[in-house]
Amino acid sequence: TPVTPISGNYAFGGMTFGVGLASLLDEIKTRAGIVDFVGLGSISTYYNDAVARIVNNAVEELIEACPVLGIKTATTSLVNGTATYAVPTDLHVNNIEKIVFEDSGTSSVYDLREIRFVSESEIAQLPVDWKNGETTVDYPSCWGWANRECSSIQFFPCPDMAVDVIVHYRAEPTAVTATLVGTPGTTSISEIPLRFQNALALRSAFDVVERLNPMRAAEIW
Repeated sequence: TPVTPISGNYAFGGMTFGVGLASLLDEIKTRAGIVDFVGLGSISTYYNDAVARIVNNAVEELIEACPVLGIKTATTSLVNGTATYAVPTDLHVNNIEKIVFEDSGTSSVYDLREIRFVSESEIAQLPVDWKNGETTVDYPSCWGWANRECSSIQFFPCPDMAVDVIVHYRAEPTAVTATLVGTPGTTSISEIPLRFQNALALRSAFDVVERLNPMRAAEIW
């Protein structure tokens, strides 16, 4: 039986997909059999924060259970003579899955070829002229972290022509806040595609019911 989508925009690759937060909250209430979330917190005025924590935990659990969730792509344009580049702003810690050369449309042998990752110890063993950017090539053969903070990456040898690369990385999950629970608007949890939306609603509803009525929690799971 096909899964009925909760709400949101759905696509694949570099396009946006996800579940609308407003619709997700309504679905959680329906599955939990409640009219409102009031009562979840030790003080009812804090219920939005409790719901936000529940949804965030459910999203994290789904992403951990299915590594493909949360993977995004970003195009980086390499510049002649520049070896170091910033990472995507929404990168989750240092989770870059791979970097490949973009399809140039000219049947190049480098199209979609993956660029090899090198660890800190491997970088130390690279030729000095590679590390110093003295040797340049059209297509770099490897990349590594440019610093301990993993806030930028470096290509070896240094590129000497303009070429685009595609960075496949794990994005930081959408953070649901108490404010968003109170006024979700058009907020979308972008990491959750269609086939996982109902799992997210069910997992969240379980935690909601467990807080309100632990004896009934097993009934919806």
